[in-house]
Amino acid sequence: WTCCSSEGKSLNRKIPLFSCCKKVSTAEITEPIIKFEVQRPNPPCVRAVIFTTQTGHYCSHLLAPWVFQKIQELRRVENLNLFLITSIFHL
Repeated sequence: WTCCSSEGKSLNRKIPLFSCCKKVSTAEITEPIIKFEVQRPNPPCVRAVIFTTQTGHYCSHLLAPWVFQKIQELRRVENLNLFLITSIFHL
């Protein structure tokens, strides 16, 4: 995953530029994960699960043993948060 910024000359502000996963890793991410998304293959981009942390983006192999468990964990947390928010507004 590549992510960088460049100075916008006319507006003098940073403009984020994004790329895609061209390689994946099976190594487990040890820092807290904020979110994830699944990238579909579209050459040169490969099929990947992109995990976002405070320090950046990680391209992970969809079939790595820990990836499915992490996705389930993140979805459970997301569903719980949605339930709590909905409950608050219905009080």
